[in-house]
Amino acid sequence: MKLLSLCMIVKNEQKLLSRCLESVKTLVDEIIIVDTGSTDRTKAIALEYTEHVYDFAWINDFAAARNESLKYATGKWILILDADEYIEQYNHEELRKLLSSRPERKPEVFLLNIMNLLGDGDDETQVLKSQGARLFANNGLIYYKQPLHEQLTCEKQKLILQALPFTIYHTGYTSNVVNEQNKSARNMLILEQMKSGQETDPYYQFVLGNQYKSTDEKQEALQCYYRSYEKSRPTDAWYHYLLTSLIGLELQTSEFEQANVHIQQGLITAPDTIDYHCLHGLLLEELGFLNAASERYLTCIKFTEKADAAGRSPNVLEMSHRKVIPYHRLAEIARQQSRLDDAISYWSKTLQNQPKNYSVLQQYMDHLTLFMDPEAIVNRLNELYPSHQPLHILLLHNAALKAGNLAVSVYYNQLLIHQHLQINALDSLLFTMLSRSASCPDITETKSLIPVSVSAMVDIIYHNVTPEALSQQEPLMDTLLYLLKYGHTDHYYALLETVENTETINNLAAAISRIGRTDETVELLELLLQHQALNASSLQLLGQLHVNIGDPESAFQCWLQAYQLEHSPLFIGLIHENCSSENVRMLNTEIIDSAHRWMNNI
Repeated sequence: MKLLSLCMIVKNEQKLLSRCLESVKTLVDEIIIVDTGSTDRTKAIALEYTEHVYDFAWINDFAAARNESLKYATGKWILILDADEYIEQYNHEELRKLLSSRPERKPEVFLLNIMNLLGDGDDETQVLKSQGARLFANNGLIYYKQPLHEQLTCEKQKLILQALPFTIYHTGYTSNVVNEQNKSARNMLILEQMKSGQETDPYYQFVLGNQYKSTDEKQEALQCYYRSYEKSRPTDAWYHYLLTSLIGLELQTSEFEQANVHIQQGLITAPDTIDYHCLHGLLLEELGFLNAASERYLTCIKFTEKADAAGRSPNVLEMSHRKVIPYHRLAEIARQQSRLDDAISYWSKTLQNQPKNYSVLQQYMDHLTLFMDPEAIVNRLNELYPSHQPLHILLLHNAALKAGNLAVSVYYNQLLIHQHLQINALDSLLFTMLSRSASCPDITETKSLIPVSVSAMVDIIYHNVTPEALSQQEPLMDTLLYLLKYGHTDHYYALLETVENTETINNLAAAISRIGRTDETVELLELLLQHQALNASSLQLLGQLHVNIGDPESAFQCWLQAYQLEHSPLFIGLIHENCSSENVRMLNTEIIDSAHRWMNNI
């Protein structure tokens, strides 16, 4: 009898099947593939690896198809994979030794680690970690039930579940796979067919909530999650995935009190799970408790580093909660508090863990441009993005151009020339402008490829188009930012004088603050203050600037006014963390009650 059988169900998987089957060649003894109706080369590819390829008519029931594949397995143990998965390429012999020593007569099931790659699938930090019952004894007692998100069950005995440190990588949640295969429509059809009699089943409601969440139907997803949560228990395999998904949606929909209740529940039932500390930090940040949020983010990093030092995996469901989100949010809080050395350090650490976060890279470059000489900037960037890789040179050249950093742009431009790399039309245009070329850029032929804000900047600077003549309102703020970064201050102020919409100026103040231009930010806030046109966001920003220079009394006045404009708990937290107890006592009863409620809960 063979030791290990791989059982798969497939349909139209010609792009991925070979990758999966190649990964198991040194692990399994036989491959069983059940095809549910492929119209591409899937079956032909399968036959290159095994003669055990069988047809099964698809009946919208994954459990039925899985059970069909189990019928043909002759190994003592069965491994389950999908075509969009592959396994780690080490520990194969160790796993086989383990299985050889186990009695397959018991209904034993191993939970394997599943690393679900998200986004474009290329960024290893964009991973949602889960566990799945994928390896089990082939004793005729274990089979599948549930048409969607099928579950293993045992006919006569209780399953013996235990975790095994072996990893499966899953690419089925990447954006291109989801779009190609239209999984959402298929899954919703199956769920609708399952609906009768399942309305009170907590796992069904969890799966249904996930489906609504995948199609951005937040309220429907929340209601499903609430119904599941009412009947789920911390011992249920899906419980913490349910709870963290629920909290994430509550934060998105500003259901802060409910989110806090569920975060506290998570911290009680799983205090070492990093996700709850990260979500707690996100909640505290929404409520204006920036210092308390920073402590939560630092706790996430501490737990992660402690686990790394011990050579074990940290307790985390979503990998970005380990370091990526904590470092990113720490950087943002430090920036708001004018701790720019800390912000730069945290941005650097964010990029170490998530190098493809290009928005963070741009913010990092914007601030380095203001506070470091070109040589120091290049040294820092080359540590993160080694310049022997052509893609890195193009990336950093573009970021330097957008930051308006001529010296760093010239450095990377020389590397591009040396490596015979071509830059796109936009970067060529920006480099010409940043170099203060006397020639007038002609963008007529490529105008459709150039962002409107850059085109507007060209018209203002080179074509003598007056700011008043610009008709595009949408790129107005971006045009102003480009003019400011590129040092065309006369044109910047001339265009700014034409802006009549105070909301645009409020937004511009926030945008200029985000790129580190404090003097220009204060200038705009003073202009808005003169016209009594500060909105709540600008009042929040002005209050933070007062705190940063040691004037909490003025900050209190700003935040009190902001709260009166927009009854957000954000301002309650800011006041509590930064202002005097006397200021707090000056608040009205409603605000005091809200503040105490939040203070007691956090």
